[in-house]
Amino acid sequence: FCMPKINDHNQPPVNHPTEHPVRVATWNIHKGVNGLGPRRRLEIHNIGLAIDQFDADIVCLQEVWLMKDLRYLREKLAKTGLTESFFAGGAVKNRKGLAIFSKIPIKSGEYHIFDGRSISFRDFIDKIRKGESSWPNGFSSISVEIDGKTFAVINAHLTFFDRSSDKNREKSVTKGEIRQLFDYINPLRLGVAGVFICGDFNMDVKDEDMLLPNGLKIVSDVSELTLTGEANPYANAKDRMTCDLIIGPESVNIIKKEIIKKPLVSDHYVVSSEIEI
Repeated sequence: FCMPKINDHNQPPVNHPTEHPVRVATWNIHKGVNGLGPRRRLEIHNIGLAIDQFDADIVCLQEVWLMKDLRYLREKLAKTGLTESFFAGGAVKNRKGLAIFSKIPIKSGEYHIFDGRSISFRDFIDKIRKGESSWPNGFSSISVEIDGKTFAVINAHLTFFDRSSDKNREKSVTKGEIRQLFDYINPLRLGVAGVFICGDFNMDVKDEDMLLPNGLKIVSDVSELTLTGEANPYANAKDRMTCDLIIGPESVNIIKKEIIKKPLVSDHYVVSSEIEI
């Protein structure tokens, strides 16, 4: 499903951060919320509490599968100042669901399918009327204004492939998605002050296909754990590193990076960065 930005006017007024630094966080909550009844409510409650602790101005989530989970998170996070949101691509069938929550007003939002098409909220309504309940894989994009300058924030979750097996088709799909994502970013950067890309790339940052376009750098990524001697954090990743990361303009000054584990909620790490633009 895709929903437009939300501003909950019933919440007390929030001082939107228009001065630097800005904190951005990304987190794959992994398989959505699986429990039933009280367990389900506890899981989604723990997710809300964890996000509150990020103290981030912009939060990108992957694998928010269901609308009822999104509604809870919106209600919970609005009380922490994350009053704006954009959601796209959610369905159990495609196991995606990209949610962006922001303390900074969202000017616009779109969902882009990995074939060059983009979907607006009007397109979403048309799909529902036609009985379509899930979408092909893609990425969401919003624009926000910071200190009078427009920045784009992209939330992506690329196709998983296992390097230890011979799934060449899946790997080629992931490579194709990366190329399409970067092809989209290149002209986008001409019209904005900067672009931030957050999400689960399912690709090691050292992979040759992760060569970033000029003017962009990795602001924070989970593979930095290997530099501190920690083991691969993903039990099912075998010899590969699932790559949760934040990419941003080369010009930003990185004040602080954090890689946080929330074991009761997801086997993915939270990746966040506090930056000056």
